[in-house]
Amino acid sequence: MSRSKNSQLNIVFGFGNQVLKLVLNFISRTIFISTLGANYLGLSGLFTNILSVLSLAELGIGSAIMFSLYKPIAEKDNKKIKALMNLYKGAYRIIGILILLIGLLLIPFLKFIVKFDTNININYTFVYILFLINSVISYLFFAYRSVIIEASQQMYKITKVDNYISCIITILQIGSLLSLKNYYIYLLIPILLGIIKNFIISFEAGTIFPIINEKNNEKLTKEERKNIFKNIYALSITKISSVVYSSTDNIVISASLGTILVGFYSNYLLITATITSFIGIIFNSLRASLGDLNAVENSERKFVVYKRILFLNFWIYGFCAICIKELINPFIGLWIGKEYLFDNFTVGLIVLMFLITGLNHTNTIFKDSCGLFWQTRYRTLATAIVNLVTSIILVNYIGIKGIFIGTIVSYVTTIYLIDPKIVYDNIFKKRCKDFYIWLVKSFSIIVITWLFTNSICGFISILSWKSLAFKLIICIIIPNLFFILLFNKTDEFKYYLQIINNTLGKIKGRKV
Repeated sequence: MSRSKNSQLNIVFGFGNQVLKLVLNFISRTIFISTLGANYLGLSGLFTNILSVLSLAELGIGSAIMFSLYKPIAEKDNKKIKALMNLYKGAYRIIGILILLIGLLLIPFLKFIVKFDTNININYTFVYILFLINSVISYLFFAYRSVIIEASQQMYKITKVDNYISCIITILQIGSLLSLKNYYIYLLIPILLGIIKNFIISFEAGTIFPIINEKNNEKLTKEERKNIFKNIYALSITKISSVVYSSTDNIVISASLGTILVGFYSNYLLITATITSFIGIIFNSLRASLGDLNAVENSERKFVVYKRILFLNFWIYGFCAICIKELINPFIGLWIGKEYLFDNFTVGLIVLMFLITGLNHTNTIFKDSCGLFWQTRYRTLATAIVNLVTSIILVNYIGIKGIFIGTIVSYVTTIYLIDPKIVYDNIFKKRCKDFYIWLVKSFSIIVITWLFTNSICGFISILSWKSLAFKLIICIIIPNLFFILLFNKTDEFKYYLQIINNTLGKIKGRKV
């Protein structure tokens, strides 16, 4: 199957998966808050972040193996595929055991970061152990086999399984909340279903690549292992730093300001993370195809593709950032109540975190798809250090705003200085000055467009579902109209317009 066809299938199934998860997550979150309350919600968010920190034991092995699989899959080198999968299998078992042991050793320290404003009757140590088990099973029970499906550009097959299992998990969790109101059973359900999912994906991988079901004693050569471990070393630094960067905010919030605030923030994070996941479907579905592109095309062709993706990235993230800023507080206020809202400035910081991460996303996927792990091994470490130090200092003066400002400052002063240069130097053989010019222009256009959109939305002050719908319509029309007027003459706009016209033509042709 062609690169474009696989990418299209990955996107279609990915969107279907996210729509289903979105609906189920909001239903589940609503029932969770109404039956158990914000303290339980904060505890869930906190332990999720702690386990994210423990996941750094994976050290980027999955990414290194997947990058190494692109070429042997394309060349049908079964011996190399089996050797790589054998290495991955052993590594994942060791990682799972390591995470379990480290996780158990952390139990005595939980009392220093779990802080409730009110007393609730819950054994948070047992809750933590359930979260730990759920994390560990993702490394055991044949979970390693999913990498070969993704590397072969057939991620949509994993997505189908994920759809069904996620649906069953959420329905059972909702049922347990409504009938039993038992948090422990709520947490046991994804553990049991997660094991089943791993077995199903393992069977699917074995069906696509029967060779991995055969007895496997294949080993990589010394030189091959050296190259992979070099990438793993580079990725391990990135992985550790990335986890510290992305997962410590909730831990700092809980330790400094209270666990209940983690619950408040998790509602905003649910929305921004869901939107990021939707966007990620489009771009992450291109990763394997870009890896293939990197192997066969010249730098000029790569740069043409890069500019197209960069343009799409700007449009989608800019539009979504404007919508989030205007709609997120009214939505949360109507959904679960005004008492769960942050002030406008804090919301602005959350949106800014979303936007600055998004505008660099094209560089991220090109960097990863082209295997530039070694060149960027220290950049996330610098980001994590700046983030942690800045957040801890500022939280004592301006509260939760200080944590978000620390995250923004760390990203801008490190990743924005390093990623573009690495990508332009190594992939396109060009100077990255053009990227920064593009970045300033793009950010300015988004801010100006938001100011205009905000001025119109400001006329709608009543909080109701009807007024929210009117604001949504304004947010859909104004930014997209601005972008069309500004970019309709560009090659990138014409490229996507042609794709839309071709797609509509095919749909009309089928109807006829």
